[in-house]
Amino acid sequence: MGPHTAPPNVMTTETIAILGLIAFGLVFGALTARSSMRREAITANSSLAKVSHYLAASILCTVTPTVLVSIFVLHLGFIGAVSVAVVMFAIAFVLLLPYGILERPALDEKAKRQDQGWTKEDALSSGL
Repeated sequence: MGPHTAPPNVMTTETIAILGLIAFGLVFGALTARSSMRREAITANSSLAKVSHYLAASILCTVTPTVLVSIFVLHLGFIGAVSVAVVMFAIAFVLLLPYGILERPALDEKAKRQDQGWTKEDALSSGL
């Protein structure tokens, strides 16, 4: 074994850091996605929309800790850490595409149902 190789079956600091980031993303992504859905509900009746929303929230929650781990634990340097952040934003954007594609028609349908226009009953009850 070389001087920088770990013995087999041993958790390295890098492995622990990456597993910690994944756990952080799963937990805080769920909290963030739930908070987002409380503010504005997902109207698409598709589990794909909800899953892509959750995964994008998980990735976006993990950007800052990942950049810090990339610099201080993985020793990628500033350019490497910024590159990781850009890639994470790109992945989150790609994950939000199915969400947007499924959500847009559902929002349009909801708007059509809500927009009934000014009816005779509305005019009579308005007091004008």
